[in-house]
Amino acid sequence: MLGVSTRRYARSLEPLPAALAARATSKSAVSERFVYGTERKLGELLSRDLHGLKLVALMIDGVHFGEHVVLVAVGVDERGHKHVLGLREGATENAAAVKTLLADLVERGLDTGRALLVVIDGAKALHKAVAEVFGRRALIQRCREHKKRNVTEALPERLRAGVRGAMVQAYAARDAKRARRLLENWSYPVSVEGVGLGDWFRDCPISLSLMLSCSSPIFSAASGGGADCLSGPWSLH
Repeated sequence: MLGVSTRRYARSLEPLPAALAARATSKSAVSERFVYGTERKLGELLSRDLHGLKLVALMIDGVHFGEHVVLVAVGVDERGHKHVLGLREGATENAAAVKTLLADLVERGLDTGRALLVVIDGAKALHKAVAEVFGRRALIQRCREHKKRNVTEALPERLRAGVRGAMVQAYAARDAKRARRLLENWSYPVSVEGVGLGDWFRDCPISLSLMLSCSSPIFSAASGGGADCLSGPWSLH
């Protein structure tokens, strides 16, 4: 509200009695307290016990912060509540980072014996790591937003709007046969361009009308707002 930064922290404080002197209001003092506080909160977040948390879905994606990418794992429990489970610096294509993140979640008590919907992007390293940890109990769902972005970016500009529109309609369709027809209508014009996206269309997950379709809740958690594919409150446990 006041445009407060560490440099202008003192201006946000209420006046003190004349007999008292303000302390620890300098830029360096405020910065040190902020760093200490965030480190403590992050430590608590990354060490929480996950035993007893009954998840029905797990979302994993990379969030960009400047030049850094942080892997974020978000779980959804049986009541629809979302839980930030863990963080690890690294991209979804980084096999070591992905395996370390999943290993940490399991070590802290994440149940790998339950059937679980896992929403991820198209990174092979992430897909492989999820399959190794959860085995056949993981139903892996490709994030629709990543899917639409990857498909349209490979197309000529003049085809992008039409193909993206068809994918949006197909994903919204309640009937799987109609959804598949919407996608297959674009197979020929796309193949004429020599792009070869036929398999991409056939891979589109359209048989389930109600599902957790994208990893947007991760970006909602990172930004503090924005579009969200799920309803329900956030929780740190």
